[in-house]
Amino acid sequence: MGVIKKSLRLKIAQGDTRKVGKRKLEEQLDAVPKAPRGLPADCPRHLNGHARRAWAFLKGELEAMHLDHRPDALALEAGCLAYGAAIDAEEVLAREGATVLIAGDPKKHPATSVRNAAWSRFTQFCDRFGLSPRARESLSIETPADAHAELMEILSRPRTPRIAPRKDIQ
Repeated sequence: MGVIKKSLRLKIAQGDTRKVGKRKLEEQLDAVPKAPRGLPADCPRHLNGHARRAWAFLKGELEAMHLDHRPDALALEAGCLAYGAAIDAEEVLAREGATVLIAGDPKKHPATSVRNAAWSRFTQFCDRFGLSPRARESLSIETPADAHAELMEILSRPRTPRIAPRKDIQ
């Protein structure tokens, strides 16, 4: 699959390790095209069973994480199809077993390859959309503290009484 590039937001949050310049990184971030928010309200008609349920669940999760962008609808559809194929293959293997007899010899069931490929595609989808623990870690960004809010928090704390020095001790 290859190395996944760090996002510009992550580079800015972690500091400019390559000495490109924070201003240049922010300019590059501003130049990134902004996709409109919102996935289609209706599930594609050709998604059935497990894929349809995956659409409803994943759409809700992407919306909750503010990762629901219109151009990503087709990628979501592909992820749901992969999930549906993986579950269908799992059910076939549970029903028929992991091996089949071909000309008297036990062979790996063809559904095993289908299952493995489908889970691989679904895992890649999850990694790209922040739907796995590893992907969420790479997406997490520490936002700089708001200086004004921090100052107000300090000023609103109750004062600790100062103990006056005793004058009788020298």
